[in-house]
Amino acid sequence: MSTHANPLPKRQNQWLNAKIRLANQDKRLKSIVIGCLPNDVIKSVIKYKTAKEMWTELYLAYEGPSNTGDTKIAALRLKFSAFKALGGEKVNGTYTQLKCLLNDLKNNGVIISQSEVNATFVNSLPRKWLSMNQTQRANNSIKNDSLAALHDKYHYAEVTLVLKKTTKLAMNSWQINAEYHERALLANQKRFYKWSGRVGSTRKPMDKSKNTCFACGKPGKYKGLKAEMVVLSQRIDELTKGKDDKGNGGKRKKVSCPDKFACKLDSSIKFTCLKGDLTLSFNLCYP
Repeated sequence: MSTHANPLPKRQNQWLNAKIRLANQDKRLKSIVIGCLPNDVIKSVIKYKTAKEMWTELYLAYEGPSNTGDTKIAALRLKFSAFKALGGEKVNGTYTQLKCLLNDLKNNGVIISQSEVNATFVNSLPRKWLSMNQTQRANNSIKNDSLAALHDKYHYAEVTLVLKKTTKLAMNSWQINAEYHERALLANQKRFYKWSGRVGSTRKPMDKSKNTCFACGKPGKYKGLKAEMVVLSQRIDELTKGKDDKGNGGKRKKVSCPDKFACKLDSSIKFTCLKGDLTLSFNLCYP
């Protein structure tokens, strides 16, 4: 039974044109909202009849009541006041984190002055930027420049420092490599000389222990020629002593060595001594 306090809904064919138009708009809005939601969320809001009721339920579920928004703004302000760069973070990373925080504050209706933003960015950097921070304060760059311009200055300085450090490391590495190669060459040279048996020589000494005499075929070793040369010189003096060079008719006489040495080499050496008009020829084999 329809009463004034609780009237029965009219049939759809009894609606006025304005009410029909509002109902159609509400259906379209509900379709748009539902089309943007995942399936598990749709199940929780599909029971609401109007789009306004559905939107209110979604707002309370995700944003919370009005006091929740105030709490979020206070948390964002506190985060901005305590903003610091992370350990080992580059200037570009610090700039990106600060921009995200400023966007969250702006979306919640909080606007911060440019000078305060620049001061927060400069103060958040590590101690290695202390000298540059003082320079920027002296030039009033913190008050006058934008955050992007301030970031570009620090980013350029950071890239320059990295390049200098890389160049220095490359030079040190090159010097170490050069010293290593020099030491390696010296070690190889010492090993080579040790193998050759003669320091300063690149030729391996000849093994003369297996040489044989060309005449007798007996193996032996080379010996010094000093003793043989002394004996030979004495015999030349004895043979030529008291000889008349003219008695030979002006012809040179060849004298062979009267003694036979024990020959132990693969070949003999011919020794010729000229004394006046007398020519002495010796075929020597080294004992």
